Amino acid sequence: MIRSDSRNKRAAKRRLGVIVTAAALAFVAGSAAGSGPAFPRGLIQDPPRLLPDVTLTNQNGSAVRLSELRGKWLWIFVGYTFCPDVCPTALADVAREYDALGPAKSGVRAVFLSVDPARDSADRLKEYVRHFHPDFIALTGQVEEIDRLVRALGARYNRKNAESAGGYLVDHTTYVHVVDPEGRLRARYSASAEPGGLSGDFTFLKGEKP
Repeated sequence: MIRSDSRNKRAAKRRLGVIVTAAALAFVAGSAAGSGPAFPRGLIQDPPRLLPDVTLTNQNGSAVRLSELRGKWLWIFVGYTFCPDVCPTALADVAREYDALGPAKSGVRAVFLSVDPARDSADRLKEYVRHFHPDFIALTGQVEEIDRLVRALGARYNRKNAESAGGYLVDHTTYVHVVDPEGRLRARYSASAEPGGLSGDFTFLKGEKP
């Protein structure tokens, strides 16, 4: 009876050891899976969505494939230069968040995507984004290519019949779209998010060299 109890205790210990080891491995695996960047203040895109490799035109008038911008994080804001209020305010906020990264901003490209190619020429885009930050990139292009990217980002825009001092208006969504270095949409941030929200979620870049 004593030998039987002893064997049962040893078997129970072995089973417990197996359970503890399995739990430890599961914890390590789970930690590794969740060790990537987190965006607690953003709307997560799960699973990440690979963006189409569209061809657009930058503020220098040069053709740019979206894949050419891979290797760094992209912060993409959709709008147009004749926007009377939302775009200027949002881009000023993006510039503030971008500068808040300090040296780590070398790992980020801030991109303004114009959905108004009829009026937003390369020269106009260059002057416009330079007003907010000299590092900003502006893109526009053929409507078909713009629309492919806008749909993939989950953004929307619509030209209105109402006129303003600058001409027709365009309704559009007001998110900053976060795209990872592999070209995948990862999160969206409201343009009216609290100061430090976007840059604060990019603490994983702090280890990068300037």
